[in-house]
This record gives sequence, C-alpha cells and structure tokens, in this order.
Amino acid sequence: MLPLLILVSGLLLALYVGRFIFRRLRLKGRGKFLSGFIAVIVGPFVFFVYVGSLANVAMLKEQGPSLSKDAVLDSQKVSSETKPADVTILDLPEEPQEEVQDESVVPLLGCDSKTFQKKFNQAAKTFKSNLRCETLKLETGAVNDSFIASVTENIALIGSIDKKTQQLQSVTMIAQGDGTMHSGANIMLGIGQLIMATAPELDAKGRGQLLKDMGLTPENLEDGKEGRHVIGNKKFFFSMSDLIGLWFGVEAVEPKGKP
Repeated sequence: MLPLLILVSGLLLALYVGRFIFRRLRLKGRGKFLSGFIAVIVGPFVFFVYVGSLANVAMLKEQGPSLSKDAVLDSQKVSSETKPADVTILDLPEEPQEEVQDESVVPLLGCDSKTFQKKFNQAAKTFKSNLRCETLKLETGAVNDSFIASVTENIALIGSIDKKTQQLQSVTMIAQGDGTMHSGANIMLGIGQLIMATAPELDAKGRGQLLKDMGLTPENLEDGKEGRHVIGNKKFFFSMSDLIGLWFGVEAVEPKGKP
C-alpha cells in the first residue's frame, strides 16, 4: 500500500511542478515547444527525486527495529562477557548546580496604571495645566494588558501593562494638533506631565535637557523626525508624522552595563 501511495503522490507532484514551469516560461515569452520541453525534463526529475527519497525513508523505518534489536542483543552479550566479578561503586560528590536566572523578568516603569494616572494628574498642578487623565479603559491581552485614556479630543494615552505584575512597561502619548497655539501648548504640557509622572527624579532643568538630548525642539517638529534618549532604565522616544501626529513615550529597558 505504501509504495502505491508514494508513486501516486510523486506523479501528482511531478505534474504540478511541470505545469507550473510551463506556465511561468510562457508568461516570460518563451516558445510553446521550449516551455513544454523543459517542463517534460523537470517533471520526471522531480518525480524520481521525490519517490527515491520516500522509498529510502520507508526502507530505513523497516530495517530500524531489527537493527536496533540486534544491537541491543550484541551489547548485552558483550556486557555479560566483560562484567567483572566484584565491582566497587564509589560515591562521588555532587557538583554544585549553578543558579539559573529567571529570564522571564521584564523591565518595568515601577508603577501600575492607577498610580500613573494619579501622578499624571498631580503633575498638572505643577504645570498649571487643565490636562487630566480622568478615565482609564483597561484591556486584557494574551501577552500583555493595556490601557487607553482620552485626555482631550487631540491627545490620548496608551499604556502597556505587564500581565504578571500589573506594572507598566510603557506609556505613549499620541497627539494631533489642530494648528492653533492652544493645541500646541497642550501637547507640550502633556509631554511635561508624562515625563514628570514616569521620571519624578528629573527637575525642570532635567526635563528640558531630556527634550534637547532627544532632539525634540520646536524647529525639529517636522514630518519624519524622531529621536530617543535613555536615562537609567527608561527610554524616552518621539516620532513626528503629518499623518498621525506626534508620538511621545517612555518604555522600561535594561539599564546599560547590567550583565
């Protein structure tokens, strides 16, 4: 039964490959005779290679059990002939096992979504801003959870949450200005509040230096511009697009120099 199945499947594969080669050559402008000639050569070649390979595999499977049985019998015979009369077994000291590090630990921002929401709103008082993150919409995912919050009609926050610890892995602000000075000012305030909520160790001078190091300056807000800068275990980034607006965010990373 098995040889018949191999032959039938080989013929079908050869016909398919030959037909495919013929059509491809015809589409490229080759003559009908030349295309057919090449297809006739390639088809049987594929057939013999395919059938030969499967036949060898089937043969090895049939011979495998008998060969294994003979090998076991031979090894048992040799073992019984060479086994000494008295064998002394020594207890060897066990080698200490190396401690395996947990590679599943992921970098985190050090706060959960509710804490971030509270810090973002508290930062608004420092900046004398009206931007508030009133409601978080939590979503459950297969790998990570997430949240989305609407700050204004033009500003939204998206966060990635580690499923195991419920700590934030990243927060991104997506902002689309409407061309007015008011919307532009709100975007800059939102950036400041996000930095203050996720990196409270930075003062006003530190936040300004961060934006400078990233290249996020008023004259640099053009389509296609982007930048990033790492502070400790936090990577700040931005991307500017005329189509989707400004993306500004922070994600947790492994600190530089950590083994």
